[in-house]
Amino acid sequence: MGNGPYKEKYRLDMINWSDQVRNEDPGYFCKAACNSGVDDVNSECDLDDYREWDLQVNNNNNEELNGAIEKILAIVKEAT
Repeated sequence: MGNGPYKEKYRLDMINWSDQVRNEDPGYFCKAACNSGVDDVNSECDLDDYREWDLQVNNNNNEELNGAIEKILAIVKEAT
């Protein structure tokens, strides 16, 4: 949410509401931000700590990604 007129119109109400919620449950917003989800299931996390990969693809920018794709294609060509 930006700092436009809509936010400014309701800003004090939002602050008062969040203060009330924190007074009732100081950890409310932390709990809401840390709820488990699909990213926390075994099929998504089991390989997070594995370090012995033959190839690692870093998708930080197009150059790195394209280089990794070229390596993968070379490995596939070599294997066929």
